[in-house]
Formats: sequence, C-alpha cells, structure tokens
Amino acid sequence: TLDRFAWVVGRVVGEGMYALIDYHPMGLEPDARDPARFVDGWRRVWGALTAHPAFGRSWKGRVFLDVLNEPDSMGLRWEAAPGKPALGSLYLGAMDALWALGGEPTFFVEGAGQTGGLGANWGDGFAADPALVRSLGLSDPAPVLAALLRRPYAGAVVLSPHAYPPTVSNAQRSWCGPELWARLNASTGRLARPPGFCPPSGGACRVFPVVVGEFGSRWRDPRDLTFMRDLAIWLRDKAGWFYWCHNPNSGDTGGLVGDDWDAIQWPKLRFLAASMGLRPGYA
Repeated sequence: TLDRFAWVVGRVVGEGMYALIDYHPMGLEPDARDPARFVDGWRRVWGALTAHPAFGRSWKGRVFLDVLNEPDSMGLRWEAAPGKPALGSLYLGAMDALWALGGEPTFFVEGAGQTGGLGANWGDGFAADPALVRSLGLSDPAPVLAALLRRPYAGAVVLSPHAYPPTVSNAQRSWCGPELWARLNASTGRLARPPGFCPPSGGACRVFPVVVGEFGSRWRDPRDLTFMRDLAIWLRDKAGWFYWCHNPNSGDTGGLVGDDWDAIQWPKLRFLAASMGLRPGYA
C-alpha cells in the first residue's frame, strides 16, 4: 500500500502540483486515540516517502503533511479528556518524530474544541485569547502553541482551519458578513498578523501562516453563495486555501467535475478564478 501511495504522490508532484497528505479518520480508527500508534503510523508513511529516490530531487518542499483531519470528528480537544488524548500530544509527538527523520516537512495543523462557543467549523478552533477562552468556555490551544514555539520546526507549521457554508456546517450564526469575519479573525486571523501568538508566560511572539484546508459546497443554496463571496473577501489578505474538492463523490459538496467525473463545473471554476485568484492550468 505504501509503495502505491508513494507512486501517486510522485505522479502528482511530477505534474507540477503540491501534495497535501492528510490523516483523514472516519471516526472508527484507533490510531488517533493512541499517541504512540499515531506517531508510529506517521513515521512509517513519512519514512517511505523520504526514502523514495525522487524525494531529494523533486519532491522536497512540495509535499505537505496535514497531521490530523478535523479532530472534532474524533471528539478530540486541545486538552485530554476521559479516554481521549490531548490533541497537543498527537501533534507534537508526530511532528517531533517526523522532523527527526529529516526531509524538512511542512506541517499543517487543524484546530478543535471551539465549535460550540465560538461557532467554529470542524477543523477550526485556534482562538487563544485568554478572555475569549474563559468567557466562551473554549478548549484552549495556547499551551500547545507555546510548546510549539520552542520546537526547531516552529517555522514549518501552518494553521489550517476548515470553513464551510450553512448547507455543510449547519451553521445558524456567524456564517456571513461581519459575523463570519469576526469568527475567523478570533480564531486564526489574529494569529496571521502581528504580533501573532504571544506565549502567556512571555517570550517572542510568532505570526503563523494560515491556509484554509477545505471549503466548498454544491452551490445550490443562496446562503452558500453569500458565504463563498464573504469568505473570499476574508481570504484575500489573510490566508491561502485548498478547495474541497475535485472529485464529485463528496456528498455534501460535490466536486469541480460532475457525477460523470468529466464535466467541468464552470460556476465553481469561474468563482475560484475571479474571486480567489486561481490560475488554472488550461489558462
């Protein structure tokens, strides 16, 4: 399986694209509930990729690692809970191990534990302002971010929230206009501009790069179109992005191609080009 996977990664990178490798559990896998097993799985994957003959020639700097997709889906929070490890132990354990293997990986990390009080989407949840954390009862990422700043790979970490419109997120509030922008700024926006994150115990602050790892919809509901417009406004000067998704078999979003896996969904492509700065290969 790893050999086939490495071949696919190599083909993607060879076509001039970037590969974002994502541990994407469906809620049943035991790995994300066992830090040692989680780290060992990532070590085997990254080890197989860095050992590939093409890695040093053309892959390096084009293969990113999304350490754990939407931790909320596993019921994980920044701190430990009964029967569930702290998200920080999974992230820091895996990143420590992979950095030691070499290859200078770039790590994408997703947030958690703030869908309720903040109204964040799954995969979001980086609000670290102490007053906000206390007032809304949020899971607090500050201890993990502070520990991260002491790591040698602190400059290789990207915050990667997900952002979805109402038909996907079922959001009843904070999904458009100033409310959406305030929510995004409270989570990652304030970390993406100076001074960024400042450790509570003192020390140098750090501005983090932010890349929205997923956003998309079927583009049928007027609320979704409003969300997309307003998200584009926020993204222009705050973050990079990956669109979800190309393939059509994502039930709640569809794809950039139709159910026949061939017909291009032009409204989506035109939006991504006009509003998001996409430069498609065909252009």
